[in-house]
Amino acid sequence: MTLRLTLIQSSLAAALLLSCGFALAQYQWRDENGRMVFSDKAPPSHIKPEQVIRAEPKRPITIELATPAKSDGEPTKTALTQADRDLESKRKQQEQANADKKRREQAEVEAKIAKACDEMRGELRNLESGMRIARVNTQGEREFMSDDERGKRMESVKKDVKESCKPA
Repeated sequence: MTLRLTLIQSSLAAALLLSCGFALAQYQWRDENGRMVFSDKAPPSHIKPEQVIRAEPKRPITIELATPAKSDGEPTKTALTQADRDLESKRKQQEQANADKKRREQAEVEAKIAKACDEMRGELRNLESGMRIARVNTQGEREFMSDDERGKRMESVKKDVKESCKPA
């Protein structure tokens, strides 16, 4: 009795396993020797269409997008496959990365301009303060700025601040 029960259970298990294998097969055809072939891949090119019994390729997931209208006013529709969506996603990521890089570069430029403006405003305050301003010449000697030089430098710095800097 137990042997008979074990044989029945084994037979059922084998039948179940075989049916699962057939269920996963999307293609079914007879090869050149007449044997049935089950596969999840399309039959080879040498298999004639009349030898194919079942061909259910996976259909690509599609999304219909409305695109600009044709001349009759109806929008045209485009179907996107998974590969198209992946490419579109990568393109958007690249555009986002480029936009982020451009924003960072713009922020760096603005920071440099702000720093230069602060330095020019500081120099202008020093020039307007009336204090004696000294510089070191090429021989290493200390020279004081004359009133005429101070006036010219003050006008030059005011012009640069007006042209380059935002109002503080």
